[in-house]
Amino acid sequence: MAEEGVSWTFSPPLAPHFGGVWERLVRSAKTALRVVLRSKTVSEEVLITLLVEVEAMLNARPLTHLSVDPRDNSPMTPNHFLLLRAHPHVPPDVIEYSGSLSRRRYLAAQELAESFWRRWLLEYVPALTERKKGWTEKRRNVRVGDLVLLVEKDTPRGKWPIGRVTEVIPSGTPGDDTVRTVRVRTEIGEYRRPVVKLCLLKTVEEEDQERMVDGVTDEKHP
Repeated sequence: MAEEGVSWTFSPPLAPHFGGVWERLVRSAKTALRVVLRSKTVSEEVLITLLVEVEAMLNARPLTHLSVDPRDNSPMTPNHFLLLRAHPHVPPDVIEYSGSLSRRRYLAAQELAESFWRRWLLEYVPALTERKKGWTEKRRNVRVGDLVLLVEKDTPRGKWPIGRVTEVIPSGTPGDDTVRTVRVRTEIGEYRRPVVKLCLLKTVEEEDQERMVDGVTDEKHP
């Protein structure tokens, strides 16, 4: 790599904040694992299976623009670069078990993976929200065209329910102009959701600015 002109710059010891985004992911993964495992003693097989599942979840997060149109291509993820596909999962029915013990260990690892997924969402989604300081400011309401992540407790593992705000619903209280409920369109339907159950990914103003930079000014939001 040195021959190709690649040089390495290392962070100093005991300074994970130098890592920025990737260190934040490491911290959220560690926190979720700590909560899921607690003081449990698991076998090496279960631990390895859990870590592989965790790796798959983290590498399934979207890196590029997320569309709510089912006709559009799926967003790029780290898995696309590593495996050339979005998800590395193998259907459970094609797995051969060597016995009841292996099956119990597999199911135990899957249960831990589900617990990790739910916990990691609690760690990762707030991290996304922190980048959008305007989300918590009263002067910036949710608006039609905003791209949001739906925070659902029943979200399947590795899935990211992305939607676009299609309607803002007034509270009905005189003098209260704060938007607390909206309608969101996803690739599978339209839902009415409270604002507290959404995570702002990109404002309509940011998308308009990107279109202007790219020279595309005649497109309308879906």
